[in-house]
Amino acid sequence: MKGILSRIRGIHQKVLCLALFAVSLASCFVYDVEPKYKIGELNYYLDEKSKTATVTSAGNLGYEPAYSGLEKIEIPECVEYNGSIYTVKYIGRLAFYDCSKLTSVTIPNSVEEIGDGAFYGCSALKSITLPNSIVRICAEAFVCCKSLQSIQIPNSVTYIGNDAFGECDCLESVSIGSGLKELSQYAFFLSHNIVSIIVNEANTKFDSRDNSNAIIETASNTLYLGCRKTIIPNTVTNIGSMAFMACKTLDSISIPNNVRRIGYGAFEYCTGLRAVNIPNSVDSIEDYAFSSCDSLKSISIPDNVATISRHMCAECSSLVSVTIGKNVERVSVGAFSRCDNLRTITCYAVNPPKMGILYSERRGFFNGVFYEDDCSKITLYVPAESVEAYKAAKQWKEIGTILPL
Repeated sequence: MKGILSRIRGIHQKVLCLALFAVSLASCFVYDVEPKYKIGELNYYLDEKSKTATVTSAGNLGYEPAYSGLEKIEIPECVEYNGSIYTVKYIGRLAFYDCSKLTSVTIPNSVEEIGDGAFYGCSALKSITLPNSIVRICAEAFVCCKSLQSIQIPNSVTYIGNDAFGECDCLESVSIGSGLKELSQYAFFLSHNIVSIIVNEANTKFDSRDNSNAIIETASNTLYLGCRKTIIPNTVTNIGSMAFMACKTLDSISIPNNVRRIGYGAFEYCTGLRAVNIPNSVDSIEDYAFSSCDSLKSISIPDNVATISRHMCAECSSLVSVTIGKNVERVSVGAFSRCDNLRTITCYAVNPPKMGILYSERRGFFNGVFYEDDCSKITLYVPAESVEAYKAAKQWKEIGTILPL
C-alpha cells in the first residue's frame, strides 16, 4: 500500500505542476510563429515590425534540443539579417532545453524575458548571471538545473513563474531583488538544499524580515519559501503551501504563536524532521502538511483545529504518538495511514470525531483514516465519560484498546 500511496501522490504532484505550467503559459508571451532563422550558432524568431529577436530552439515545436553539444553560449545583444538590426529581447520557450553539457551562458543587457522551460534540464550549468534588463522569468525556466548553486534575481525582475527554479538539487543561495511583485509559491519546488534566502530591503511585496532566511509576503504575512536555516518570525500568520517541502535536512522547527494556517504539503517529505511545535493559534492544517516525515515521532494537534486533513501525517514511519485537541470534529481519509509504528493516540474530544471512510467492492465501507493498517496495536486515551461512546463509534471501535485519560 505504501508504494501505491507514493505513486498516487507522485501522479497528483505531476498533475498539479502540469496544471500550474499550463496556467503560466497563458501569462507569458509565446513566440511560435514563423519565420525562424539561424544567425551564427543560434536560432531566432525575427519580428520585422518591432525589430526584435527571440532566441529559440531548432525543432518545429520547440522541444528538440538544438544546442546539445555546446558547453558555452554567448547570446548577442543584437543580430543582423538582410541588412536589418534586431534587438535580442527574449529567450524563447525551451530554447536551450536539455543542453546537458552547457556550463556557461552569457545573457546580454537587452533581454527582458526568459521563456517557459528556456534552460530546462541544463544539468551542468553551475551559475548564471542575469542582467538588470530582465523583467519576467517564466515557468520552469531553470527547472532541473541540477548543478546550479546560487541565483541572484536582479532588481528589474517583477515576475517569477511556477517551478522556475524547481528541482535544482545543488541550489544553496537565493537572493531576491527589489522589483519582484509576483512569485509563484512553487517557484523553487523541490529545491531542497537551499540554506540562504535574502530579499532586498527595498522590495515592497516580499521580505526576509528579522534575518529569517525565508521569503515572506509582506501584506499577508505568509511564508512562501523556507529552508533548513529558517527561523519563522513572530509576525508570520501563514505557512504557505509546500513552503518547506522536501527540505530533507530540516530536523526541527518552532512555529510561533501568531501562525493560524499551515498550508498544503508545507512540510511534506521533510524526512529529517524529528520535532515540530504547533501552537494553539493554529486553526487550519491542510492536506499532506506533514506527510512522509519519516523521522517525526510525535505530533500534537491544537485545540483550535476542527478538522484533521487528508493525509496530514500519512506515511510517517517513525510516528509513535498523536495528541488530538478537544475541538477536533473530523479526522479525514488517510490522516494516519501507513504510520506503522503508531502506538498511542490521546484524544481530548468529548464527542468522538467523525472519521473518513473508504469503499471497495471487496471490503465495502471501511476505515479510511488508517486504510488497511492494523489498529489493534494502538491504545486510545479519551475523556473518562466518553470511553463507551468511542467503543461504540464506527471506525474508532476498531482500535485495540480504549482507556480513560
